[in-house]
Amino acid sequence: MAASPERIINAGFEILAKNIELSLVEYTSVRRCQADIEAYLGKYITTFTTELPGAFARKTMVAPLKGNVVDMLVLFNEKHSSTFLPDDLLGKLHVTLLAKYPGTTFDKLSESVFVPVEDFRFRVQPGFLTEKNHFLTPGPSWNEWVEYDSLGYASEFSKENARHGGKLLNLVRMIKTWNRLSGNAFDGYFLELLIRDVINSYEIVTYQEAINYVFKSILADVALKKHDPANQSLQVEGLHDLESIVNEMIHVKSSYLVTQEAIKNEEEQDVKSALLNWGQLFPGHFSKLKS
Repeated sequence: MAASPERIINAGFEILAKNIELSLVEYTSVRRCQADIEAYLGKYITTFTTELPGAFARKTMVAPLKGNVVDMLVLFNEKHSSTFLPDDLLGKLHVTLLAKYPGTTFDKLSESVFVPVEDFRFRVQPGFLTEKNHFLTPGPSWNEWVEYDSLGYASEFSKENARHGGKLLNLVRMIKTWNRLSGNAFDGYFLELLIRDVINSYEIVTYQEAINYVFKSILADVALKKHDPANQSLQVEGLHDLESIVNEMIHVKSSYLVTQEAIKNEEEQDVKSALLNWGQLFPGHFSKLKS
């Protein structure tokens, strides 16, 4: 008995979800590189620890790992936060890491040191762990420390994911994969916040309908800034210039229309056309499925 169109398409999305999840090998490689950086810094710095508070910790990072940015905090005792300003520590980290990792750069705009390690980059920042288990991190564009509750946001995201039966995590990875395969125009964290907001009052049943809903909902928001849930006084930018805004609004709309057509194909039992349409958004992920 032939499988129904719905089952074939659903199976395709389950395979996609599995393929873009970090493998144990990739997960271990990130931890190994974190340990290597920590061991190297330990030759020059005392009494510190490191944390990976971003997409890696929330499990919203996508495979393959190549090209991903891994957020990393180098944390010191909070009592020293009034003695050292962010630029002082960022400068020291830059010089120290550059000696070990050629290609290391200091990005003033994001107050970060980017360190190329293997096939990805660590975005390194200094910080302090407070008594409330928050972090003090460099404030963007000003040389001061700001409180940052990435652990609290990660907990909120985990609860939202549970409310959606685990599907929110996969949906975020899928949209990030779409972004990567179409040129990486959007910041991954910005996309994650956009998706989380628009899905807040929506129930994820199938990935097909959810992706269609996300594209429809974010069309008007691609140029906006989002308040960072880890610190509401900070903002995460979407796109930075008019040309990018126009191009990505067109791209999001065209992707939305492709999802509309794919869903229509599925309803009409035209599995081949549906797979071809989904393959436009996720090249290489649906081509091997048989209709």
